[in-house]
Amino acid sequence: MSIKLLSLLSLVVILTSCGVSPVKKEQIKAEYSPIIVQKFQALGYKGKVSVDNYSKMLETGSERLIFTYSEEVEGEVIIMEASISIDTNQSPEEDLADVEVDMNIKEEAMWQQPAVREQVVQIKQVFSGLETKDLKLVSVAGQSVEAISSSDRELVWEDVVGSKAELSQEAANNRESGLPIGGYYSIDVQKYLKKHALEIRIDFDWQLSKEEQEDVNTPRLDFVRRVEKLDFTHVWDGYYIVGFDRVSRTSRNGDIQDMIVLDIQDGKLVRSFSAL
Repeated sequence: MSIKLLSLLSLVVILTSCGVSPVKKEQIKAEYSPIIVQKFQALGYKGKVSVDNYSKMLETGSERLIFTYSEEVEGEVIIMEASISIDTNQSPEEDLADVEVDMNIKEEAMWQQPAVREQVVQIKQVFSGLETKDLKLVSVAGQSVEAISSSDRELVWEDVVGSKAELSQEAANNRESGLPIGGYYSIDVQKYLKKHALEIRIDFDWQLSKEEQEDVNTPRLDFVRRVEKLDFTHVWDGYYIVGFDRVSRTSRNGDIQDMIVLDIQDGKLVRSFSAL
């Protein structure tokens, strides 16, 4: 039996729990745990849920509950960490009445199928070809499609909404058939990438000179030209959201964030456009 650990949490979030007493943490964890477990069971999940931590952002007062979901799938224990926003001014029952506790879990579960993980490795190999001493690939991850219709005149948002509804229905059917992780582990990711219900997010860190920082267009155009030369033969069709932080080589002050969308069809880049 192998174990795969996946974290959806930022270390920054965890560190914000400083100042919350251990007794308070344990009290809130004990109060919320049964409700979260019940909600997962009601949604048809067969794995185990464990509430691990409670954090409170000292600057804003916002509160989060951190928990772990684990389930054995074909001899492999899939472990996913997630968090939800809570309000301890209410009772746990009232607070969690309308909360979608499995939102992060179902998002992540789709991308843990072996064939999908192999495709992510392939995507990393393709985009790592863009790396230089100043441009570093940070991450490749799957996600539900974002509202980019205002940037893409060819995208019919009603079609995206329909595809997302179809995905949810397929998950419900999978769940009724007893398939793992709430039915989301068996979703046909390749199909829904092509239908634009899902997309791939690729992030780069780009260190630029002062002159390059001030020149908004030239570095970006050079980047797009290099992207157009990549070999997408073995990459699944769909949208690839490529984001990059233009970072000063001497300081992170004044970062410039940018994002472009690549539309891959039949193993070729058919177009690209800005998502900003």
